[in-house]
Amino acid sequence: MRPTSSRRAPLLLTALALAALTGCSTGQAGAAAIVGGERIGNDEIRSEIAEYEAALAGQGQEVADEQRPMLAGRVLSNRIAMTLFDRIAKDNGIDTGAQRTQEKLTELGGRDTLLAQGLAAPQIDDQVRLAVIGEELVERADPAEISVLAERARATMREDMAAQGAVAGLSGEELEREIQAALTRNEPVVRQQVVNDYLALSLAPYLRDVDIEVSPRYGEIDPATLTIVPGVGELSAPAVEPLPALPGGVGG
Repeated sequence: MRPTSSRRAPLLLTALALAALTGCSTGQAGAAAIVGGERIGNDEIRSEIAEYEAALAGQGQEVADEQRPMLAGRVLSNRIAMTLFDRIAKDNGIDTGAQRTQEKLTELGGRDTLLAQGLAAPQIDDQVRLAVIGEELVERADPAEISVLAERARATMREDMAAQGAVAGLSGEELEREIQAALTRNEPVVRQQVVNDYLALSLAPYLRDVDIEVSPRYGEIDPATLTIVPGVGELSAPAVEPLPALPGGVGG
């Protein structure tokens, strides 16, 4: 048995570090959230929910009525995060236009490839845009800072591989050879983890400085889990049953 990384970096981050958000009235009719003055409408969230339900139906799953508030919270959390990342792109002069994102989509193998990797169709545009933003930010960053993030990712991966190798009965030079080979194979995973980590670092000041209001109809942000906890309202009610796994792992 060869040690392999048990930590798979997701394609990109979604709904990152939303602990700073608080559930409160948006002050605008029909708004699910207001992010730095930018409105996220209820209709937009409902439309995305319908897309996810269709994606789940394609996998033979369905969302029960009591699970809809949880899905609504996840979709809204994701939309808030993307609104902030779009602001980061604008502030840094990063091109996320149609031509650039189409180029990145092609680099990633196209829509069919991303669907096969577990992403739901509604996620793809966001994920491709995040890829453009994250990679551009990393390219502009201090190389020393990126090196620290990469070494941290490799160290974590090494720990996992060493544990797996020990379970498989490997030790000494044999274990080290297998670890080195696995680290080389997983260098693209390290690179993706660096992008994810740098996106999180870039998001932090926006969470601190941007005024974000979330409609109580969706519940309240739980800073411990970074999810929106359903409350009671038109779109929110106590969620009784676990939500089916969303394609691509939307939200927190």
